[in-house]
Amino acid sequence: MSPPVLVLKVTQTSERFLKMDYLSPKDGIKPCLFRYSPKKSIPIKPEIFDTAELSFDLSQTSKPKFIKEYTPIVKRANIGKNYKQLLYASHFSQFLSDNAEYVPDPSELFELTKRTLDAYNTHDCPEIIFLKALYNFLKNEGFPIQASWWTSLPDSHRNLAKDLLLTPLSEGSAVSKDIELTLHLLKHLSRWIESETEFKPIRF
Repeated sequence: MSPPVLVLKVTQTSERFLKMDYLSPKDGIKPCLFRYSPKKSIPIKPEIFDTAELSFDLSQTSKPKFIKEYTPIVKRANIGKNYKQLLYASHFSQFLSDNAEYVPDPSELFELTKRTLDAYNTHDCPEIIFLKALYNFLKNEGFPIQASWWTSLPDSHRNLAKDLLLTPLSEGSAVSKDIELTLHLLKHLSRWIESETEFKPIRF
């Protein structure tokens, strides 16, 4: 078995095959394929946002690799019970799949992603979780997020941004409920990402 991975994306390619993008703390973001039998009454299949252990079919020389065994460890089923949680968690996973294939420290990205998915599974305010995740991803990857994006914010929004980014979700605050301003910060950060990086645009 490989170290536990996080499932970022699952796509049905045919009746019996799934394509899966996963994040490994050792290898970063990788694609793989999963073959299953629809005849099984309850087939165990990869599901987005799972933490799972994988083993691969070493007899196959094709790329991407085929999963031989899939063992879910953590199921974040609560994400799918709320449309906005699911939407923003999917946006974050898609952003990583599009832009984070090559990072200097996959283990750091793995921990950030795990914390983010756990937050989506246990807290509300998905817009705030997304803002925190993007900000910390950019900071960890060495972008001048504080020197450039932070200083470009209107003065009236900096205190809000500071509260949102530094206050743990478990503590909450009155300002954290101001979703309209949170969305403004998200759009402002998204425009900064498009103008200052080569990343694919964030999908809203």
